[in-house]
Amino acid sequence: MKTLFRTVLLLVAVSVLIFAALPGIAKDLPKERLIGPIGLLGTTADYSAQRYNMQRMIVTSWKKLGLNAYNDPTKYEAMIKRAFRSKQYDTYIINWSPKLVRLEPNVFLRTMLTSENAGWAGINVSGYQNLAYDKLADAQMVAPNVKDRKDIVDFIQEFLYERQPHHAFIHHKIFRAYNQKNFKDVKLAPGTGPWSFWTDWSATPTGKQRIFRVGGASDFKTLSPIMAQLITDQWLLQHTYDTLMRIDIDAKPKLWAATRYKWLDEKTIDVTIRKGMKFHDGQPVTLEDIKFSFEYGRKSGYLLSFLENLDSVKIVGDDTLRFKLKGPDAGFMFTVLSQVYILPKHIWSKVENPATFANEKMIGSGPFKFNYRRRDEELSLKANKEHFAAPKNDGFLYVVYGNVEAIVGALEQGQIDATAALLEPPQVARLEKSPDLKIVAPLSFGMYLLEYNTRIEPFNDVHFRRAISYAVPVPQMINQIMDGHAVPAGAMISPENKFWHNSQLPPWPYDMEKAKEELRKAGYEWDDKGRLYYPAPENDRRWIDTVDRYEKHPKTWGKK
Repeated sequence: MKTLFRTVLLLVAVSVLIFAALPGIAKDLPKERLIGPIGLLGTTADYSAQRYNMQRMIVTSWKKLGLNAYNDPTKYEAMIKRAFRSKQYDTYIINWSPKLVRLEPNVFLRTMLTSENAGWAGINVSGYQNLAYDKLADAQMVAPNVKDRKDIVDFIQEFLYERQPHHAFIHHKIFRAYNQKNFKDVKLAPGTGPWSFWTDWSATPTGKQRIFRVGGASDFKTLSPIMAQLITDQWLLQHTYDTLMRIDIDAKPKLWAATRYKWLDEKTIDVTIRKGMKFHDGQPVTLEDIKFSFEYGRKSGYLLSFLENLDSVKIVGDDTLRFKLKGPDAGFMFTVLSQVYILPKHIWSKVENPATFANEKMIGSGPFKFNYRRRDEELSLKANKEHFAAPKNDGFLYVVYGNVEAIVGALEQGQIDATAALLEPPQVARLEKSPDLKIVAPLSFGMYLLEYNTRIEPFNDVHFRRAISYAVPVPQMINQIMDGHAVPAGAMISPENKFWHNSQLPPWPYDMEKAKEELRKAGYEWDDKGRLYYPAPENDRRWIDTVDRYEKHPKTWGKK
């Protein structure tokens, strides 16, 4: 009995010694240092079961670090308002879609991360404000040649990889399908497959079906070229409105309503405009219309950040506009000339508040004309046969089905010719049985991204951000949720964007031990219940690399 008693005492003593030796573990810690609840803002299960399950897995993993983490599923429009407008969130999961303009590194590396876009209406969702980073982001814009710019862009990706102001964690394959029996010569855009203006424009009929029919899960939010922000609305508008340049399927800006351009110096470019263009109501497209479009475009929340560097637009001849920039901009043709829609001044000059103008007839000058719309059912466009680049078919029809299963059924039955919605692997397996259908699965140049609200503690600390990035269970998500149809992310720019991707950066690892080590390194502590606390003042080694400069905004950042 005495031997057993001594053995028990010895085991207790050893366990106490081991417990005491663990760094960062304490029994009694002041409550005011306890890290509060951390929400992960994301979608509801009915909007995206895939993303909702990601949220659950991430929250479960974060709890293992001692965080009081919780899933915060929110209806889509309310979620977008909280993330992009009120900034009332802690962390936020977003799927950045592969819009062609996002192949230009300026979008992901500058527009979405610099201090000037971190305010109330900016699209720097994380609110990251670091002056050294701002200088790097500006430097890649003014690089004297592509090689130098590539070097800076690579370094920026290394900077983001180290600091983790937000965390790119998955690049996924995008499954879509189209009817290869009804249509041929279909152009596929990089990263999106058969879902782009180029697909709908190029689809060439092989028989009696002359209208290219596309099925989607929901209706468009707006028909306004000024108010549109969602990628689905932008996709539609590209059919009815021209731009001076378009991003082609080779991911390069292509002359469109412009016939040539010439840089006079690093801040001045002359653009020659195509003659003979007409709006859909018969009025000619003039230089005044185009000049007006760039000036009026500043009313757009989406375009405002892209137009910030544009100083002036002047008419300098019968067919030429001169764009004067405030500073050099290597991505100007990509992010500005390819995005600002040409508006009819005789219509839009009368619209004082574009937020209240429905723009129901969508009068532009593009390759497709508005035909009709039955809200939440379908929207029809006719081919503009007088356009300088008329579509290869007779028109475009978008049909609303409400959910992806209904879209798959319609495609199987020949009621539509392509899917706008993303397909999941079981649906792909069904559609592969039909010889009439072509499945396309490119790797997205967008990404699943975790935004950390760096305006507030503890997300202003590099060590904390790195720790919770290490604790994202990417391998499990790829295998269990995505059936292996994805790759882990490392660099901010996807490997699908081959030229600008920094191939020297490995995928960010899932490593709970590294996560805990990052926290210990900064002085964070755990109590005997495993709960995580901020560092004590005498042991505070946090790396605060961002400071919120937007004092005019509420001090309720991150609060629901």
